[in-house]
Amino acid sequence: MEKERVLITGSTDGIGKSAAMYLAENGYRVIVHGRSKEKVDEITFEIDNNASAVYADFEDLKDVARMVDEIRENYQDLSILINNAGVFEHTRRITKDGLEATFQINYLAHFLLTLKLLDLLKKNAPAYIINVSSMVHASSYNKSNIQGEQRYDGYTAYGVSKLFNVLFTYKLADMLKEENVHVYAVHPGVINTKLLVKGWGAVGSSPVVGAKNILSPILNDKLREKTGIYVEYGKVKKSKPITYSKEEQDFLWNYSLELLKSRGIKI
Repeated sequence: MEKERVLITGSTDGIGKSAAMYLAENGYRVIVHGRSKEKVDEITFEIDNNASAVYADFEDLKDVARMVDEIRENYQDLSILINNAGVFEHTRRITKDGLEATFQINYLAHFLLTLKLLDLLKKNAPAYIINVSSMVHASSYNKSNIQGEQRYDGYTAYGVSKLFNVLFTYKLADMLKEENVHVYAVHPGVINTKLLVKGWGAVGSSPVVGAKNILSPILNDKLREKTGIYVEYGKVKKSKPITYSKEEQDFLWNYSLELLKSRGIKI
């Protein structure tokens, strides 16, 4: 029996690449994503016949929307989405869309991508959405400084973006509970990726370990049955108390929709 079609964002290096390689080796049909056509094509060729390629720069929301159109046209059987792409920025940087880069790449671009692929995932249910978060997701945030408008700190920005991944997970899981679309937030572990080395130094495990951690919701049959959970090292854990607030989930959802609307992006 042919295994599921999987899209992994940010899969040209680190955890994403290791996850793509592992899934392809085990019969899954993998869509490799990156912003560099050269790197995506290189990884796709390395994986061989179980891989295909898509390209989009997550610093450009309209490019993300364009990629969704391409996926919808060419991969009607998509049933697993792994939102893995991420950055750590020491200094505040603004994207083409006028948004802070960590916020946009780690969270908002994935919010857009996920919502625009929802009907496809519903059609192919049971379907699975894995949002790569982190154990360092923030326990609070300042609504007047979400994008570092008043004061920027790279570690704070990263922690807040990973908090938003969890808030989004729980809100989306609740919305989809009758649709057989399962949603997870996953901590990949402390892994020696470019991101970790840039922010914290080479203090972690290999990307192969991180890949197996982020894939645990689809590789573990017991986790496949669940939704709206936070997973660390293959086990269900409690995320920070703020993540369970319906008020915070709703605020972030509406804030995100407004940002997209103001930039001419339709869901």
